[in-house]
Amino acid sequence: MTTGARNNDYSSWEYRTKFEDYIHGYEHEHELIDRKETWLLTSQTILFAALGLTLQAKTPAVKLILVIAGVGLFLCVAITLGLVGNVSAKRCLYSDYKHFVNSTDSASTKIPKIPSSTKTPWGKREAGEVEFGVRTPLTVLGIITDFLIPLAFAGAWSYVLFYAAHIA
Repeated sequence: MTTGARNNDYSSWEYRTKFEDYIHGYEHEHELIDRKETWLLTSQTILFAALGLTLQAKTPAVKLILVIAGVGLFLCVAITLGLVGNVSAKRCLYSDYKHFVNSTDSASTKIPKIPSSTKTPWGKREAGEVEFGVRTPLTVLGIITDFLIPLAFAGAWSYVLFYAAHIA
């Protein structure tokens, strides 16, 4: 009887640790996304200020405009690639945790499984389904915003690169 209690305690501890690891990893990836967005906004502000100063000159240097716009576009692409990596890492964390939850004994009460009859605003869930983030559609909406920011800057820099001769 004592051995069974120890096994249950260990199992509870193992499940709790796995969940805490999942949450910690998820928060870490989100912090990295936030850091990349901050780098992007800071770098773009500086580059657009440099572009503005260049355009105020009596004879703006087209080559300098092209360099500034090229660096801005490169940073947008590089940060977007980093965001893809972070979102992929979040998805892997979710997948690993979901696999862990689904691989546990169904009679176990350590990790609550959602009954298949549970309805959400987005439809029915399967038994044992774990949500990605707080709510999957809300998380996806937040990720879309993370990607739209660098794409908007990339569009602006592409415009500057294409029309550099006409802007100067």
